[in-house]
Amino acid sequence: MPDAYAAPDSATGLDDELRSGDAYRDAGAEAVDDGDDDYNDDGNDDDDDIDDEGRRRAAKRRATSSSLSPAPAAPHPPPPHQHNDPSLFSQWQRMIENAISAIVSIRFSQVSAFDTEGPETSEASGFVVDKSAGFILTNRHVACAGPFVGEAIFHDHEEVDVFPVYRDPIHDFGVLKFDPSKIKFQPVTAVPLAPHLAKVGLEIRVVG
Repeated sequence: MPDAYAAPDSATGLDDELRSGDAYRDAGAEAVDDGDDDYNDDGNDDDDDIDDEGRRRAAKRRATSSSLSPAPAAPHPPPPHQHNDPSLFSQWQRMIENAISAIVSIRFSQVSAFDTEGPETSEASGFVVDKSAGFILTNRHVACAGPFVGEAIFHDHEEVDVFPVYRDPIHDFGVLKFDPSKIKFQPVTAVPLAPHLAKVGLEIRVVG
């Protein structure tokens, strides 16, 4: 009987222990769940902190780059020749047509600056500035200081001999002279010099 009586006590004790183990296991699971929740909460907080820090750094970089970037340049007004002014175009056209007949091509030969080289033959351009005196304005290197042989070819291909009469020591221009009476088949025209009209910003046309 004692053995039969002890069995229920042992079963009861075992049930108590099992129940205690279940309670312990349940408590451990709850603790683990609480730990996971705390971890997730802490992780979310850390992620929020990282996101806030990243946004602050990005805003700082944008502010720095905008402060260092150059300001946009103001648009420049179009040059005067780009204005669609028919009267201005007609004025230029008439002026060019009048100047073309005064422009000449110059073919010349001159000695070299060094005795080890032979004479040079080249071409240049110029324009008549005084038709009665027969003066042609050209570049300084054309009106050289040494022996010179050359001719000027006018607009209608008429040729006449020229020779240098002036070579400026400072500025890049020289003067050649021709005999106006040798021009037989066209009227000689000139573009008179007007240095008093020259000023900075003056619009020009280059022909030649």
